[in-house]
Amino acid sequence: GLVTFRVTTTDLGRKLRSLCELCCVDKNEDEDKRMWRRLPRGAALLAHISRSIDCTSCGDSGDASIGNLFRRLFVLSFVPYAKMMDTWIRLGKISHHEDPYCEFMVQCVPRHHKHHHEEEEEEKIKSGVRHNVGNLVVVRRSEAHVPQFLVSDTVANIWTCGMFLCRMRHDNT
Repeated sequence: GLVTFRVTTTDLGRKLRSLCELCCVDKNEDEDKRMWRRLPRGAALLAHISRSIDCTSCGDSGDASIGNLFRRLFVLSFVPYAKMMDTWIRLGKISHHEDPYCEFMVQCVPRHHKHHHEEEEEEKIKSGVRHNVGNLVVVRRSEAHVPQFLVSDTVANIWTCGMFLCRMRHDNT
């Protein structure tokens, strides 16, 4: 989506340099094109921005306006992840439509009977602990898909709530 920020011309250069540093953008255009594929996404992006907020907000050496800019980016970046978390907790499922880039801590993929597209289906399932629930394969992904600021008890509760609803929904069908 479109992200807008209000800046004065005096801090524009400083803020742009900080954003470039946050995104690890270099002057080499060819490298930048390849770099976009390696930029952090999902939980890794949230952790990266969170660390940058901490670095810019430390004591008197930090720049408050850049810290505020990074906080705004964090809020905007967290919205899609929060929507996925809400869907998992309320419905016990995550569709490809809700997580098109496979960045959430849980992945749900329809389980099909053996057919010629089996390898294609396996490719869609990212690594993690797999659970067969009705006609779904539910994958609990690695810690890399969990924002670092969520404590392990919270993550366990999110997983448990979603799995409970997922199993209930499939037991009732």
